[in-house]
Amino acid sequence: MAYFVYILYSKTVNRYYVGHCQDLEDRIGRHNGDRSKFTKMAKDREVKHSEIFSTRAEAMAREKEIKGKKSRMVFLFLAISFLNFIENSEHMDLKGKVAYITGGTKGIGYGIAESLLQQGMKVAISGRSQNSVSEARKSLGTKENVLGLVSDVSKLGDEKRAVDTI
Repeated sequence: MAYFVYILYSKTVNRYYVGHCQDLEDRIGRHNGDRSKFTKMAKDREVKHSEIFSTRAEAMAREKEIKGKKSRMVFLFLAISFLNFIENSEHMDLKGKVAYITGGTKGIGYGIAESLLQQGMKVAISGRSQNSVSEARKSLGTKENVLGLVSDVSKLGDEKRAVDTI
């Protein structure tokens, strides 16, 4: 049986909700129909992103991973980027292209780097400390795909050196 992880959004309360279930259509109906105590304040929730898994344990792990990001911007990025990449994958070949992500050592920047690497891109990430850059580069992937740079975006000289290095 299939399990879904989903991200819902409500314009009424301007909030995202992440959950998992077996029957996505039924679950959304419960969220929008006062049958869920956590989402009863809004009846306009719509699916912004969903993923399918073969086991409940996999779905629960992914839900926990997404919730662990603790940022509505990460939810928004996931929803938009994955849908766009999936829908436009035949038109958009990102393999081998390079992206420079300032603040790529944590949070939203790190999530963007992960997503772009999954699409076959090479990424250059920057952060303000050597320790955070080294840690993020190591966890993101191989030296061939990830370049880590110490740079402060508020300092023009740092950014010029970063771009020259890339």
